[in-house]
Amino acid sequence: GCTRAMLNESLAIWLETVENHYHRKPIIYASDSFLRDNLSTELTARYPIWVAHYGVESPIWDGWHCWQFTDKAVVRGAEGKVDLSAVQVGNGL
Repeated sequence: GCTRAMLNESLAIWLETVENHYHRKPIIYASDSFLRDNLSTELTARYPIWVAHYGVESPIWDGWHCWQFTDKAVVRGAEGKVDLSAVQVGNGL
């Protein structure tokens, strides 16, 4: 129920508040299409990105730090299907 500008302004305030409190950059987690269609490049360039993008060999989103590539993984010890992600090594996280 808000505009793209309102979303980005509110998100910037929240991210800065969390960063100032914990002295760590929070990670933005979103789908590839949500990142592309809704978030400003100022935010996506400033904060690490954890992109959820299933059924592809690599996410379309450039500059990702983490990539959730499935929500149907089977992991011994976990009940039911679980999310599974890849993390780029040496990317500042």
